[in-house]
Amino acid sequence: IKTKQFNDTEMAKKIKKTASEIIAELHKRPMRTYVSLFSSAGVGCFGFKQNGYECIATCELLNERLNVQRANNKCRLDSGYICGDMTKEDTKNRLFEEIQRWHDEFNIQDVDVVFATPPCQGMSTANCKKTDQEQVRNSLVVEAIRVIRDVNPKVFIFENVRSFMKTTCTDISGVDMPIKESIFSNLSENYYIYYKVLNFKDYGVPSSRPRTIVVGTRRDLRNVSPLNIFPCKEREITLRESIGHLNPLGYAQRDAQDPFHFARVYDAYMEEWIAPLHEGQSAFENPDHLKPYKFDKDGNRVTLKGAEMGNKFRRLRWDSPCSCIATRNDQLASNDTIHPRDNRVLSIRELMILMTIPQNFKWSQNDDQLTPEGAEEYLSLILSEEGIIFACKKEILCSKIFAYTTIRDSGGFFSFASLCSVEKLMDSGEYIIYKGMFTDLSLDAQDKIIKYIFRLEREMLKEANK
Repeated sequence: IKTKQFNDTEMAKKIKKTASEIIAELHKRPMRTYVSLFSSAGVGCFGFKQNGYECIATCELLNERLNVQRANNKCRLDSGYICGDMTKEDTKNRLFEEIQRWHDEFNIQDVDVVFATPPCQGMSTANCKKTDQEQVRNSLVVEAIRVIRDVNPKVFIFENVRSFMKTTCTDISGVDMPIKESIFSNLSENYYIYYKVLNFKDYGVPSSRPRTIVVGTRRDLRNVSPLNIFPCKEREITLRESIGHLNPLGYAQRDAQDPFHFARVYDAYMEEWIAPLHEGQSAFENPDHLKPYKFDKDGNRVTLKGAEMGNKFRRLRWDSPCSCIATRNDQLASNDTIHPRDNRVLSIRELMILMTIPQNFKWSQNDDQLTPEGAEEYLSLILSEEGIIFACKKEILCSKIFAYTTIRDSGGFFSFASLCSVEKLMDSGEYIIYKGMFTDLSLDAQDKIIKYIFRLEREMLKEANK
């Protein structure tokens, strides 16, 4: 929330506090906690750490990825780094033991947020090589549902691909059903749940990233709903605005000041394919002799086939947000990877900026000793351990979104958006409903009331955006 949006407004006058005072109060809050499931390298939930949340436990299958999280001091206790398969009882028991430890040692009564980013390869439209085993991976979301049901956090968040809610999984009951149905059938009795497909470029992130966000808020919480946790839209940020200040790089060139800003090497003969390209143009639009090619077993030159979407060997545009960043962003042949001006793919630093990964994020314990001369060898080692690119292959989401989400709640999960809604309800004489006095009402009646409140909140959020 930007202070200037609310200075001297009628709302500020009504509650007899300035916007600065309201925001200051939001930061005077007790310890806030979260648990991260399928956390990979910890990029996706770094926004929670940036906003003062304490990570009780982070669960990941590969220890190499947990090492990236350790480098960023994600957990206060070393026992919080849980390496294991979430389908195994031992892994879940270690998670529950860690939550109990925080209950005993830090007097944490409730986990505030469970954040889950289950593997998405079986659901992603970018995966054109799906196998019969993908439903097994898709069903990992059910393990997260089990944890949420058992831990009973105040809020849960799922983040995944656009088709997430429509994808089939094997439910806790053993029945195959869409993930949406599994989430609602297992959790809606205790949670208000709302989901939406967002593109992160509409929320202040300089790259396109269509994702499904699912938010559930516990029904016993006062003055909170899923809608007032969702971020407000912001204007698009272009490539020129986000990375235009970085030094240009020639073939295999390194920035003398920034070890993460260097031109990743490709076969030199490919440069003639991309050198003539204008912004938004693909090498497959070149004259035949400059189109991408390969040699067959007999030594004959064979022109490669272009992708159906026309985004292979394509140069990005300066004055648009970056296209969706793919796993193989180190390859000229991948989707929209070529710099808008230079004849190269985007550097690691540029990718970090475009994914809103802050400059102080560390990829290993040795980042502080990194020099431009040793950067390539160092990063190739991390890459071989599923580090900087592959550790993020399912979570190249943008930490800004979750930084925005977390900064908007306060000691009682009482956001400014909620405050606006309460004021509106007070004006209509229905404040007691919003305060959660539902003891004599059926669940159906409660749901109708909450939907009414959500509609009011949506109106207030639109006003706030204006």
